[in-house]
Amino acid sequence: MMKRLFTGVFVVALVLALVLALAGCGGDEPAEDETTEATEEPMEEPTAEPTDDGGGEAAVLAISSSAFAEGDTIPSTYTCDGNDVSPPLNWDGAPSDAASMVLIADDPDAPGGTWVHWVVYNIPAATTELPEAASPDGLPAGAMEGLNDWGEVGYGGPCPPEGSHRYFFRLYALDIELEGLQDPTRADVEAAMQDHIVAEAELMGTYERE
Repeated sequence: MMKRLFTGVFVVALVLALVLALAGCGGDEPAEDETTEATEEPMEEPTAEPTDDGGGEAAVLAISSSAFAEGDTIPSTYTCDGNDVSPPLNWDGAPSDAASMVLIADDPDAPGGTWVHWVVYNIPAATTELPEAASPDGLPAGAMEGLNDWGEVGYGGPCPPEGSHRYFFRLYALDIELEGLQDPTRADVEAAMQDHIVAEAELMGTYERE
């Protein structure tokens, strides 16, 4: 009798142990549905938005001269000590919506305040250079000159009374052509082009008289 009871208890314990072992093994298995979903649906890559310019970088207006580099000395031929002719100027990067260009040359180091040396307006937007001695007869068709601070129309070169001065050639791209101006001063041109500047650039050279 005792032998049968012992055998029955042993069989029950063995079956219970097997059930617990199977249950424990099943807890570590990844869910089949989750595995399938992870492999069948990879993360979607973000896509770039199309650009209006075809992906290229926007052009930047820049001005330079073959006669002097940024910050260098302006050769005396372009000053009152030489031929007093305007230097050659080149530029590129004018925006597509530009309708005309304006060029203003000045000396912010002059005694008593900034001295204006040259004002040119209504330069055709397709223009990319002004040759040496462009003032007054070498300007592109349609371009006009205003008054400098000597009260004369055209270019007046650097002529500092003493010390080294900085001379800025400032180029502006406008979305309009300027109308109704007659021998304008710098202030007249700046008033007319207000709110119409679409790009600008500058070149600076220095000069000191011997």
